Amino acid sequence: MNLYKRLKENKLSACNLIYKTRKSHYYNEDRFFIGKDYILVLDGATGLLPSKLYPTSGANFASYIKSHLPKNYILLDEKLENISKEFYLKYFNGVDDMAILPSAGMVIANLNQDKVNLAYIGDCEIAVEYKDDSFQLFMQKELSQLDKKAINLMEEYSKNNNVSLFQARKDKNDILIQNRRLANKENGYNVYSCSSLGKFNFSKTSLDISNIKAIYLYTDGFASLWDTFKIYPSYVQCLKTIINQESLDLLFNKIEQISYQDTKLNKYPRFKVIDDITFVKINLK
Repeated sequence: MNLYKRLKENKLSACNLIYKTRKSHYYNEDRFFIGKDYILVLDGATGLLPSKLYPTSGANFASYIKSHLPKNYILLDEKLENISKEFYLKYFNGVDDMAILPSAGMVIANLNQDKVNLAYIGDCEIAVEYKDDSFQLFMQKELSQLDKKAINLMEEYSKNNNVSLFQARKDKNDILIQNRRLANKENGYNVYSCSSLGKFNFSKTSLDISNIKAIYLYTDGFASLWDTFKIYPSYVQCLKTIINQESLDLLFNKIEQISYQDTKLNKYPRFKVIDDITFVKINLK
């Protein structure tokens, strides 16, 4: 069924949506979901130690999450808890090493009559554009800060051993394993994962819907436009260019082009040549 026909009778029917996802391999660890009164974007992360799930544990987890999400926001918290526990029991029962378990960053926007309710965890982001043309960013910074430290260590290793950053990423996988084991721990970072408990520390906020022009939800693959490739000096300058589907397609093409011009990761330090990319813009009428 056409998306807009499906939205016709729900609370998002008063909105104009622009959206796109791009997989970086033959599988995708990103997903977006449009319910009756909320939109959810997630970025799955595969464990850094082997598991039996094919093609990756992150892709399986992302697919499982999306296929089990409820249509109504009021049921979401309970359902996310159940999804976490069900996936854990089915595929990872007894495993307590976050270097093995898949996880997911996640951003959620719920629209009701008076409020926009936002929830976010991990390194996905939500940007809100207000009617006075100002912007506000909502994200948990801890994982991004750990990633920056890991990249700095990889750059140092690359320089000292005269190897590409691509090779340094392979040689220094222990850095990322160490960071991954900080997931959902004190002095670490928060992330959604499969778990025997299904309890996670989402950040949440509510905003007056009457003051909002647009809401942007996206994964870190999209944020690379300004924080990695420096195509734009800030998220504000980038998001202002997204006025229709064609302008969004152009941004995805820019990421792809610049990524494959730097396959050794030396010019634009990062963990992989290209990441999965997912973006949704909610234009409020």
